[in-house]
Amino acid sequence: MYDSGQHSRSMNERLQLLLALLAIYNPEWDSSQFTFHNKSKTLSLYGPNLKNLRYSKARRNQQTLLKVLSIKHLHLKDCSIESLDEINGLDLLSLDISGTKIKDLKPLRKQESIQSITITSEQALDDSYLRLKDKINFNIIAK
Repeated sequence: MYDSGQHSRSMNERLQLLLALLAIYNPEWDSSQFTFHNKSKTLSLYGPNLKNLRYSKARRNQQTLLKVLSIKHLHLKDCSIESLDEINGLDLLSLDISGTKIKDLKPLRKQESIQSITITSEQALDDSYLRLKDKINFNIIAK
């Protein structure tokens, strides 16, 4: 939708666009629970009313709204994200999904660049964890 001009836009314009898109697709979410550090390319999103990071739930392979930023580290905390499909298309080095409802880790098999992921002990019960633990450094925290 917007990605075609992402590299010609200023960082401020891309941040404003992303905040506007997140507000449209998550009208009850508090946008003050958004922080981005450009130097480290780290995005942190918080809040129980954050549910949607894609344009459409109907298209499973659709890329995420977050694609407008060049994110390398993503922290999703205490939010209602239920699927890793919500971050499809990101080239992440690290991911923290410990505060989400995500249970299926299979989509991580497609993430070639990811080096570390933080999950809860409950999320580590997924069969995909056993298949991925030799490839990805897992940080497991008690819930």
